[in-house]
Amino acid sequence: MKKLTAVLLVLAMVLSLAACQPKVAPSSTAVLAAEQTADQSTPVLTSKNFSLTLGELMYFFAMNYNQYMSYLNYIGVDLTRSLKDQYYSDELTWFDVFLNQARYSGEMYLQLLEEAKARGITMSQEDKDYIAKVKKDIKNDAASYGWSEELYISQSMGTNIEPKYIYSVLEKIVLADHAYNEVVAARNITDADIRAEYDRDPAHYSAADFHYISLRNTETSVLSLEQYNQVKDSFAAAAESGSQEAYIKAAHDYYKLYAEASEKELEGTPDEYAADQYEKDTYTQISYAEENEASKWIFANDRQVGDIYFKVSEEENVNQFTVALITKAPYRDTTHSVSVRHILFANDSYADAAAAKAKAQEIYNKWVQDGAKEEDFITLCATYSADGNASSGGLYEGVTTGQMVEPFENWIMDPSRKTGDHGLVETEYGTHMMYFVEDLGEVWKISVKNTLEDQYMNAFYDRMDEEYPITVNEELMRTIKW
Repeated sequence: MKKLTAVLLVLAMVLSLAACQPKVAPSSTAVLAAEQTADQSTPVLTSKNFSLTLGELMYFFAMNYNQYMSYLNYIGVDLTRSLKDQYYSDELTWFDVFLNQARYSGEMYLQLLEEAKARGITMSQEDKDYIAKVKKDIKNDAASYGWSEELYISQSMGTNIEPKYIYSVLEKIVLADHAYNEVVAARNITDADIRAEYDRDPAHYSAADFHYISLRNTETSVLSLEQYNQVKDSFAAAAESGSQEAYIKAAHDYYKLYAEASEKELEGTPDEYAADQYEKDTYTQISYAEENEASKWIFANDRQVGDIYFKVSEEENVNQFTVALITKAPYRDTTHSVSVRHILFANDSYADAAAAKAKAQEIYNKWVQDGAKEEDFITLCATYSADGNASSGGLYEGVTTGQMVEPFENWIMDPSRKTGDHGLVETEYGTHMMYFVEDLGEVWKISVKNTLEDQYMNAFYDRMDEEYPITVNEELMRTIKW
């Protein structure tokens, strides 16, 4: 897909993080996840012609941390304690995880900068003008909080990165982004390339529809061991006979037995409940999974509708089995995948749905009046969207049918939809301000193309590792506090 200049998304992240903070009386301090004391001007990653300072590396660390902060809290990481004291695995702390991510990003951008230099790529006047706008917008937004630029960035990033290193890393990201786009464009993947790769290994690029259950029995399970064995034997008999009707009956009997054993209050009859659960456990447009044994069976070349998979776990002292019924044999998924941006004016963020709609209409009208530009949409998203993807400009990439609520899906999947289309859509969640980015094409073709691009880029980075090795100041990197 078309890559927006990375600085836009960076600005969106900075603005959205700050937007989460209530506007309070001017203060001289910020609430920080960590306070840095090391010299941020010292190079920590160095290639032949470029380097990243400690302050610039802190930017990558902070961006990764802020992106996953909610997840860390969800899984029990104590955000009030140092990540250096909390372990991700037996050998790695959570600090190691985020430092490695920051290092990887930094090394990648340095190598792309080297490629930009080799190709004679320089900053355009448009790039320079936009970075100047970023600086101006940050200063203006800081002033609206009654904060200094330094305080605003510290509050937004969660640590006291000096503003000059935020701006210098943005310039490097923009230049590296241009190099990346040229490298990808040079691959020039053709329809013949896509067809040849698909024919080489169709299973990896196909989709399939199937009903699937994986049932495990333990001491705390709803079903007793006797009931578990009853269900297992019913599926085993269905698989032995190859009868689709016997499989469906076994599944329905299992759902009804589970409802009875769990004393579940049903809205309808047991048969209606079983039918509903059967539909929920029937999956469509599912891609091949390399490490999954059932997936390997599902995507075999001779697979047909009605085929039944039944496998009992061979792990000692484990009562578990997996079953699947093919409802549509592997096929090329010709449905279209699209990318879209949205700003959610959530009903529960306003007095009522009408107030949310009115605010959406107000912001939408002003945006259209100002030229309906995508970069302005991204900035607005950081300020107004209640969705979790506000920091990425409200972007949903690679959306296919069945993933969004109906009004949202109907708008984005309209066959007449084209890049730059915009409008307002109402759903149960609120009013969505929409911007259509692009139709990516048929799902199976995208899957193949992504694989070919990954292979090409992996080879590119292997070459970069040889031509532009990175010198790392490991000791200095680890002075980052978090």
